[in-house]
Amino acid sequence: MSRAAVVNPESDVIVTLTTHGPRLKTVHLTIESIARGTYLPGRIILYLDAPMPRELPPGLTRLMRRGLEIRESAGRFGPHTKYFPYVSDAPEGSGRHVTADDDIVYPREWLEELVTVSDAHPQDIVCHRAHRITLDDTGERLLPYAQWEWAGVPGASHRNFLTGVSGVLYPEEMQSSLRMRGSAFMEVCPRADDIWLNWVALRSGIKVRQVADRPHDYPTLMSTQAVSLLSSNVDDGANNAQFDATYSAEDVRLLRALGDPRSGSGSEGSGSPR
Repeated sequence: MSRAAVVNPESDVIVTLTTHGPRLKTVHLTIESIARGTYLPGRIILYLDAPMPRELPPGLTRLMRRGLEIRESAGRFGPHTKYFPYVSDAPEGSGRHVTADDDIVYPREWLEELVTVSDAHPQDIVCHRAHRITLDDTGERLLPYAQWEWAGVPGASHRNFLTGVSGVLYPEEMQSSLRMRGSAFMEVCPRADDIWLNWVALRSGIKVRQVADRPHDYPTLMSTQAVSLLSSNVDDGANNAQFDATYSAEDVRLLRALGDPRSGSGSEGSGSPR
């Protein structure tokens, strides 16, 4: 049983995640996979809804002795708890912020790859898995999420739609934007953090960059999948309602103006709208 530290105080990268219900008993496996990585973050913070359990599973108490921080969320924010309590409290200049899901076993190079790409492109959001935001033939509406393709265009784009399950790194500018907008997501997409994060990125002029040409999917802890946001949001169509509530006609016009490099329309150059 390892006693090695799960963090490296010299790193400017903070990893946060959240969990709930039965997953409290298995989330230590996800955190252990991060701790075995080739790059350790400066902090790993697990946020839990109030009230905090009186007793934590042994796997988590052992990780706390090795540097894991467990904190109580200031509110019940659903999937947004993985990032919102942290960005709400973090002062400016706190470093880069990475989110992880609680039901994934991440490979050893997972965090190092995010950091390496971020070092080269510090202004971008960096992710391992993204879709391409796709408009209908009229260009006036978003196609249903289930009809979007995987991201496969090298470089950063406003049309890349990050999906948090495989891990995402947010630069400080994005953290500031999220902090400024507060908990407005509770009114439009309370159960779809990815929708809010991508919308804020669009409105802030921050592009999304996928680590590789192909998206990365990682092994899932299958015992956690009895009820998942993926099944409720995508399979039951809840995502579409939350998209409609979040993305306005003005947002769609902005996406259309930014263009899609695969179709030769618009521009995806180095400049970002501000």
